[in-house]
Amino acid sequence: EKSARTIEKSADSYTYTAQTLMNSYNQMAQNRYAAEKNVQALEASYQALVRKSTAGSATQAQVLSEKSSLDIARNSLESLREQERELRFRLLTMLGLEDREDVVIGAIPAPDMEAIAAIDFESDKQKAVGNDSNVQNERHTRAYSTADINRRFKQVGEAEGTAEASIQYAYQELESRVIQYQAALESYESALLIYQSLQRKQAAGLLSNTEYLEGEAAYAQKQAAKETASMNLVQAYESYCWEVKGVN
Repeated sequence: EKSARTIEKSADSYTYTAQTLMNSYNQMAQNRYAAEKNVQALEASYQALVRKSTAGSATQAQVLSEKSSLDIARNSLESLREQERELRFRLLTMLGLEDREDVVIGAIPAPDMEAIAAIDFESDKQKAVGNDSNVQNERHTRAYSTADINRRFKQVGEAEGTAEASIQYAYQELESRVIQYQAALESYESALLIYQSLQRKQAAGLLSNTEYLEGEAAYAQKQAAKETASMNLVQAYESYCWEVKGVN
């Protein structure tokens, strides 16, 4: 039985690590996409300034400043791409898959707000303490003398206190992520309305290409922030559930 429990704990720990890696990869992919849109907008702005400079309506200093911003953004984008490739490789290697182009990593689903709202923390805290491996080890330690019993009682109490603090932290982190997600969602919904207005103006020929790309980049940033907040919340909920199960 102990062996089966150990195997189950190892499998749970493996699953938790894979979930974390997949979440990190998807967040990086979102941030990389937003960075690509930002580079596109800066490239268009830079080319427009070069044309203005040629026509005498922009200074060389303005052109150089824009070129500097573009170079910084390109370097940042390349760094994000490298981190994305690294996370993808680590995840696929962990899953025993070859890193081929046709291997697609799925998206992280939206957070289950009903399940999060239905959490019974006091009940979960008791489960988390009972499932904690350190608590279990201390509870099952044999005691033959009064001194042993007193020592064991103290050690059990310390292990339970540590386990309680751990689940408490996980729950507070979850609550914090809920607030961040709700704020990011509101901000994204406002950005979406602005972006839809931008698309209508572009269709009517009322925007320059640079103006449209800048608006698209701003929207992509808000979208990435919303998706990141969403995935952070999913991760916090999964971490909380694993804490309850005793996988930490």
